[in-house]
Amino acid sequence: MMPYANGFEIVSRVRNLPEGKQIPVILLSNAGNEDMVKEGLQLGANDFLKKPVLPAELLMRIRRVLTREPG
Repeated sequence: MMPYANGFEIVSRVRNLPEGKQIPVILLSNAGNEDMVKEGLQLGANDFLKKPVLPAELLMRIRRVLTREPG
């Protein structure tokens, strides 16, 4: 748990910045149920992973997010 804001709040803040649409965001959570995944993606996260995350999968997802066209 983050001390001052949760991941959803951070995604919302980032996406509301002028340059925020271009910043890749991957949410990682211990508590990722289907509703949380849906909410995170609707708020603008590029991806959502539930912990524990395999390092190879995380690296693959990061590469995928970084190679997408902005938009």
